[in-house]
Amino acid sequence: MKLSPPRSARARAGRCYVPTAPLTRRGNGAEGAEILTEIPGELGVLLWATLRDVMLYLGAPAAERGSLFPADAGESRRAEIKRCGVDPALWAPLLVVAEMMEAAEEASRARVAHACRALARWAEGEAPATRLAFSQAAALARPGDPRLALATARLARDAADHARAETWFRRAVKLARGKDWESYIRAFLGLGVMYYRGGNYPAASVVAGRALRAARRRRLREMEGEAHHDLMLIACERNRPSLVYTHARAALEAFGPQHRRLPFLAHDVACAWCDEGRFDLALPVFGRLLASFPNPAERVRVLANATRAAGGAGSRERYEEYRASVITLLRETPDAAPSIAELMLLVARADNSRGEWRRAEEAALQSIGRATQRGENQNRLLAEAQHQIAVTRQAGAATEARRDTVPEHAERLAGELTRTLELRAPATAGAGA
Repeated sequence: MKLSPPRSARARAGRCYVPTAPLTRRGNGAEGAEILTEIPGELGVLLWATLRDVMLYLGAPAAERGSLFPADAGESRRAEIKRCGVDPALWAPLLVVAEMMEAAEEASRARVAHACRALARWAEGEAPATRLAFSQAAALARPGDPRLALATARLARDAADHARAETWFRRAVKLARGKDWESYIRAFLGLGVMYYRGGNYPAASVVAGRALRAARRRRLREMEGEAHHDLMLIACERNRPSLVYTHARAALEAFGPQHRRLPFLAHDVACAWCDEGRFDLALPVFGRLLASFPNPAERVRVLANATRAAGGAGSRERYEEYRASVITLLRETPDAAPSIAELMLLVARADNSRGEWRRAEEAALQSIGRATQRGENQNRLLAEAQHQIAVTRQAGAATEARRDTVPEHAERLAGELTRTLELRAPATAGAGA
């Protein structure tokens, strides 16, 4: 499927092209109903009513907005805010919506968008559906802002609402084209991540390739490195080792030793070595990287892959240490986190490599359940394979092969990564697409 009309059609449309309306909810449920589940009590009802009123206002014709609400609606809402005793951080954005309800003329869409963004930030972490709902409301209030569309797309993707995420990513692409090249490229990269997680590697390769070409044309070196990084991951899954090393080296060159994404690149190269059975190359890299990931959500991924590397390399002590740390961190991870299926899959692989059949079976079942729930087909299939290995308890099938012969290109890249990590000053790792 093409991501945009043919060039001739774009030329005919000129600059008046309006992106198609994105999906705004999953299925046919009430708008924002998840808020009532995530935030019980009067506060949840207040936030749901606030979202409902904003969406009603934004969806009405401009001429009708001044008469949508009763004359005393704003005053009633202020009394409700006071009665609920809400968090002081919520007062300002909720009062903006109250003013919107009593405005005789059209309220400032910029103020409404800012209020919705503030409510989304407040919900970060504990209430992901609430965060998505208000992020989307902000994007609808400022329909020409590609950054707000992109933020909504990422949240929908991480909530496994793939249809909604795709429409918002495509909207961000169209809004950003010719105006905001960074958002344009990041929208393609984000779409590629979604396809990658769903196991659609050809589609992921196409959109990541478009991001790479745009980054080269605009001489955006950092984003060129990010595109090479994503293409390296896709090449790993498509079993194309020569492309893996080509993109990894290009990303390393684009980033340099102090770039915030260098630890992520080193981590993913080490994962590729695990896939190739070169655990002895991967294990020291994971050990060195742990200091670069103090954030628990990022650290648990490094530890899960380090567990797999330790199991494959035959290091019993490190396997036990890393596995225990993963399980501890996962107990503290919110149920809505998008990575749990993948992390438990890595643990299952590590368990099978050590011959810990009972552990592997349990970890694989957890991965299967979470992947099925979130529609992550690739993770589900891989977890089912690990479960079958554990159930059959066949040592030959259950142990990941270690390769003693290291090809020259792998050894050379290992040396480059090690030297680059040694040059790197302590820094906080950043987020990706």
